[in-house]
Amino acid sequence: MDKNPAESGQNGFSRETEYLRLGGAVFLFLLILGYYDFRMHVGALYNEGQTVYAALPRGMDYKAVYGYAAALWGGLGEFLKVADAYPPFVAILYLPLNLFPVDAAYQLFVLLLMLCGAAAVYISLAIRRRALAASSRITLTILICAVLFFTYPFNFSFERGNCDIIAAVLAAGALLATAGDRKWPAILLLTLSSQIKVYPAILSVFLLARFGWGSFAGFIFLNVFYLFILGPTALLGFIKGAARLSISAVFSWQGNHSLHSYLVNLCKAGFFSRFVAERILALAYFLSTASFVALSLKYIRSSPWRLNKKEFQPRSFGPREIGLIGVSFCLMSLLPPTSHDYKLVIQIVPYLILLNTGKGGLFGNETEARFFIAIVSAFTAYLYIPRFTVMPLRFLFNELPVMEMKTPALLFLFLSYAYLAVRGR
Repeated sequence: MDKNPAESGQNGFSRETEYLRLGGAVFLFLLILGYYDFRMHVGALYNEGQTVYAALPRGMDYKAVYGYAAALWGGLGEFLKVADAYPPFVAILYLPLNLFPVDAAYQLFVLLLMLCGAAAVYISLAIRRRALAASSRITLTILICAVLFFTYPFNFSFERGNCDIIAAVLAAGALLATAGDRKWPAILLLTLSSQIKVYPAILSVFLLARFGWGSFAGFIFLNVFYLFILGPTALLGFIKGAARLSISAVFSWQGNHSLHSYLVNLCKAGFFSRFVAERILALAYFLSTASFVALSLKYIRSSPWRLNKKEFQPRSFGPREIGLIGVSFCLMSLLPPTSHDYKLVIQIVPYLILLNTGKGGLFGNETEARFFIAIVSAFTAYLYIPRFTVMPLRFLFNELPVMEMKTPALLFLFLSYAYLAVRGR
């Protein structure tokens, strides 16, 4: 007897959303548990260093870039006097907000960040499959944002006025265009994302794999064009400022989750000597970079244009591609010497792409797939609770400041996504 169509549709929907429901349940449970531990242990709804930074002016990051745009508004000569660690295109992007006083502009910018955060969630839900209707995706986006916008990294990002969320939504859009076989929109969106924050350029491996060397050359050309958009002197100012921040002005505190900052804090806590820490850091850089290169080469060798295959399915990423996306986003946080915790907002993109994989779409063994989803959800939830020493670590390490850091969770996520990139179907 044929199945009832409605029943068949319900079963299909249930199958397609199983990982989303499982991962969401684990994420929410651990997020609530983490916030409960934070409230009970820290003893305050807001705490300096966690949610509101009382020692620093609100919107400090935004107001710094607002100043660059204000200088450009006064003429290129004025801008060249202050050009620093931001790509020249960023100053142009911020120009319209100079129509408003700085505090009003900051408030409008936070609203823009919230809209971009919602767009990043919606696009991430749309990348992997088409099982959810647009109306369902909108409802789910609202529910997810109702949780995310109260989490530590998003609050930190809103409070600083940092533009990592804008880079994330453009990167997500580039992945959506890539999955949909739309070459030039993918190149343009990834270029814009890389001009706002340099680190999304790592995703150019997907342009190369899906579209060939021409797309990669186009990506390089557009980036060079935007870097010279205000002339070579402005570009030189950006390069000097970026080098200064990467070498001599790294702020290695517990809210900087980069590998460099983590090893510095472990050294300060007495776990290693400086000599040992420097060599561990060099080894970590080498292993993480080599792993990414190896996974990328394996992916590129099997790409459709190399194998002369035109029957690959657009509008989708396979599990190994999703694993490589996750690895890329983890390295965006781990490799730059300065990665303050507001950058953790970008990790929601690979996580939602992963959860949006239908049942049976990750591994041949469903038990392995469910366990994998639970593990990734647990470590992702840890990124979004406030920065403090959670109960098990308090018991083991007596509240050492380095134990607050988010770096270990990012390292475990890196290994988890790498496992998917190797073992996925």
